[in-house]
Amino acid sequence: MKSVPLVRLLAGLAAFICVSAAHGQLTVSGDTTLNSNHPTFNYGSLSNLYVSASQKTLVQFDLSALPAGTTASQLARATVSLYVNRVNTPGLISVAPVNASWNEYSVTNATAPAIGTAFTSFTATIPGQYVVIDVTSQVQSWLSSPGTNFGIALTTNAANVLLDAKENDQTSHASSLDVVITSMGATGATGAIGPQGPQGIQGIQGVTGAVGPQGVAGAAGATGAIGATGATGATGAPIAFKNTWSSSTIYAIGDAVFYNGSSWIALTSNLNVTPGSDGTVWALLAQQGATGATGATGAQGIQGIQGIVGATGATGAQGAAGVTGATGATGATGATGSPVSFQGTWSSTTAYNIGDAVFYNGSSWIALSGNFNITPGSDGTVWALLAQQGATGATGATGATGATGAQGIQGIQGVTGSQGTAGAAGATGATGATGATGASGTVAYQSVYSAGTTYSLGDVVSDSNYYNSYISLANNNVGNALPVGNTPTAFWARLASQGAQGLQGNVGPAGATGAQGATGATGATGPAGTAGDGQTLTSLPLVVVGHGAASTQANFSLTSSAATTSSTSNYYIVATLAPSSCHAYVTIYSPSNAITWNLFEATYSGGSTFGTPSSSSCATSSGNSYSCTIDGGTVSAGTALWLNETNATLANFTTAFSCQ
Repeated sequence: MKSVPLVRLLAGLAAFICVSAAHGQLTVSGDTTLNSNHPTFNYGSLSNLYVSASQKTLVQFDLSALPAGTTASQLARATVSLYVNRVNTPGLISVAPVNASWNEYSVTNATAPAIGTAFTSFTATIPGQYVVIDVTSQVQSWLSSPGTNFGIALTTNAANVLLDAKENDQTSHASSLDVVITSMGATGATGAIGPQGPQGIQGIQGVTGAVGPQGVAGAAGATGAIGATGATGATGAPIAFKNTWSSSTIYAIGDAVFYNGSSWIALTSNLNVTPGSDGTVWALLAQQGATGATGATGAQGIQGIQGIVGATGATGAQGAAGVTGATGATGATGATGSPVSFQGTWSSTTAYNIGDAVFYNGSSWIALSGNFNITPGSDGTVWALLAQQGATGATGATGATGATGAQGIQGIQGVTGSQGTAGAAGATGATGATGATGASGTVAYQSVYSAGTTYSLGDVVSDSNYYNSYISLANNNVGNALPVGNTPTAFWARLASQGAQGLQGNVGPAGATGAQGATGATGATGPAGTAGDGQTLTSLPLVVVGHGAASTQANFSLTSSAATTSSTSNYYIVATLAPSSCHAYVTIYSPSNAITWNLFEATYSGGSTFGTPSSSSCATSSGNSYSCTIDGGTVSAGTALWLNETNATLANFTTAFSCQ
């Protein structure tokens, strides 16, 4: 678990003020992406969140895990941590509140909730790390008005960034909301021990303990009931599989490719756009899965064109989890630390022990470890600032001059003697009265410094990292920069710097193992593929069988009984079916060519000719992105399919054949 340390703002007042803090981490209750290019699509189940000029991300957190009755004034700090998976284009990302309710599995860009004014922003430049956003004021607003917690929205005008969603089971870098709850007041007398309090906020994650022995296997859970079948989705555009992605190939809407172990589908026509680099161009069609167990070898069948892939069967039930081992005994409490021992002004010739305090350059320092000749302030692991040097006080009033003694009688002029020794110094005059004590100042913490805020005398601020705190030395203090180091300016003085990191807390006990989930129902077996002609094709329902120019591809065939050039000049052989029948579809993609394409079907009659063909056609044009599909209907066994174009002109093209 990750938490942000509470800045120790008033080190000099530690004897008068008691500060306590509770750190907690809240999980994501919903996250999704809205895409203006696809306004009716829902992306709630994707493993990544997209932020670009056409895409915005919504994230919501559940505040119910906070202690009951937590108020805005008790929230010292709240930060959101987001994991940057990929940065396609660096840039500024704005963070704004969402002003209406939404559901991550149904919301689309067309039904998007209203988004408020951005209250902060961050710049995404480096992938593979978290960014932390201060959302203290927004969470305080949610605590004051719980009914307004609809989450935050991430938007941008120029950046293109991928973040990890809570559904990402590859990296497990889900977003989180880290909070620090405080309470402050004067220390009272120790009261009687009260009854056992409620469960506190989850402590900081301890170091992983040693693996316990394997527990006894529990009984397998009963198989859950099969869920109702969902409604059939609308028919999408035909998919044309284009094999492995190539930077030199022009892809159309619906084209599918294989890239880095996964399948992707084109959402727009594109050239040289790497799948995964732009969510508006490519969408993940199928994630690379683990290799399944090898099935038993079946009897050798007739080689056919690959049929449509059946649904993947459900994963077998996981073995029952062993009983959790008993928690080890809590270790003995460590010895009490050494008391603070003031050693006067620091000296390079003195050896100091843990807890020794010294005076150096106007400030007090305390030793964190035994050391010798290490200057305070040069190493934060050896010396820690105990009390910062205060401003020089006003000069006291000069004491009154003593009264002059009476003039003595003139003596007789004597002989000039030798120079006598110097007389004793005269008595010091009486000390002047102490001036009146100045009026008590007020100290008021004003959060992180802002150049646009007007500060009063005594106002305290933190720097943007919460490493240092500063106190205002004047009223109407606006636009004056904070000082660098310990040297104060006319407007600001450093009050306290970041303290040393505390000791590692004890390892928390391991949580109990969750119950075994029910095994899902096994999916239905897909239909058998149509018997083919002996060619080796890919294992996808749409197969790219050739490409080129119509007038130069007449000899292409999948069988030895295909037509020859002499009898089919300007024809393009698609396939010859034997011995089974099926429903045939042929898709043609001919970039920049407005052409009518004819599909011929005839039973092969031997030699170099076919029987009398029947034909159907489609036309490629700019209106359909130069891609069209011919429905060849049911084709019987022994039937050949081939194409030609109406004008028999040279035209580059690609075809895909599906037999279902």
